[in-house]
Amino acid sequence: IKELCRANGVADRVQVIHGEAAQVDLPREFDIVICETVGHMIFDEQIVSLMVLARECFLKPGGVMIPDHVALIAAPVHLGETANRWPVGIDLDYSPFQALARHRPLALTDKSRFEFLAGAKELVSSDLRTAQAPPDVKALAASWEIPDTEKLDGIAVCVEMRPTVGVELSTLDTPPWSATIYP
Repeated sequence: IKELCRANGVADRVQVIHGEAAQVDLPREFDIVICETVGHMIFDEQIVSLMVLARECFLKPGGVMIPDHVALIAAPVHLGETANRWPVGIDLDYSPFQALARHRPLALTDKSRFEFLAGAKELVSSDLRTAQAPPDVKALAASWEIPDTEKLDGIAVCVEMRPTVGVELSTLDTPPWSATIYP
């Protein structure tokens, strides 16, 4: 972080403090709180709890949180050849492994490897500016009308977030993040 600050000419205005947010003793005087704990499933790295703590302990009233909103979305997909990539040319019975693979999520960063069969729907979201606790992610549900269910190979689960008002990001559009496909 210090090297990046120097390289970008802001080292004289940025102070880097290394420590756990709950244990750092700082005044509530910051204009911006930034959290980078954005996992592939958004709520898997405790982003809500961390942002609630940072907001309550460090953010000035009226301050900005980045991101300020996060959501988990899902959409039905067709995987095409990706769904059945098994070794060819070897005389073995792969059916037991294929059955196991149906219950194992796939992480795909190359979104061109699947086709959406219907639009994405929000499963759960959190407004980090007002949240008091992480949302319940145990009973998520969505439904779609899919004319051709023979193409349905799984459900893609992705993250949407709003770093700030007017800026939307989705792991569907961002190459380094993967979509998690549940066959």
